[in-house]
Amino acid sequence: MSELKIEKSYNPKIGFDFFYSDPDGDGFVYFKSEQERDKAANDAISDYLQDGWANEVENVIVGKITGVTAKVDVTIRPTQLDEDNCDEEGVYWDPDWDYTCNYEIKPVGFVCPTDIPPKVGV
Repeated sequence: MSELKIEKSYNPKIGFDFFYSDPDGDGFVYFKSEQERDKAANDAISDYLQDGWANEVENVIVGKITGVTAKVDVTIRPTQLDEDNCDEEGVYWDPDWDYTCNYEIKPVGFVCPTDIPPKVGV
């Protein structure tokens, strides 16, 4: 029987819908399949067995991502602002802002219908 090759990510990615969390170990880890996630989570649980079970073993949890935080209501920075950096409706625009938006939980795979790419790692 071949060993299961586990592909994991420490950041949310499309296609990595399964996760486990081990606050005293690897933290939050994402996986492509339930099988990979369960193998990694069971390995993490095994790490808590020394001379007996550490109480922290009960902090290991698993799950499946059903929703993600996504940009909604995006407004692109207007090309014309007054001397106070306000648009024609009187809304202030900081010089560093390319757009404004709100955030909501949306289904996995939701993409905000704009041409503004998400800023990763900012």
